[in-house]
Amino acid sequence: TGRPLVVHCESGGRSAIAASVLRAHGIDRVIDYPGGIRAWADAGYPVEPGASRAAADSVAA
Repeated sequence: TGRPLVVHCESGGRSAIAASVLRAHGIDRVIDYPGGIRAWADAGYPVEPGASRAAADSVAA
């Protein structure tokens, strides 16, 4: 689809690598959330414990 793909990890390091690999494989609309989930939570946005793992488990290769 034409929708962007957002990648994140706990602190932003692994998601930056993942975004780079995805772009190298032709996926142009990749958004890497800077600072990861920690930065998101520190900014006061809600975080649902365990949601990230559940979402990751539902992604098909």
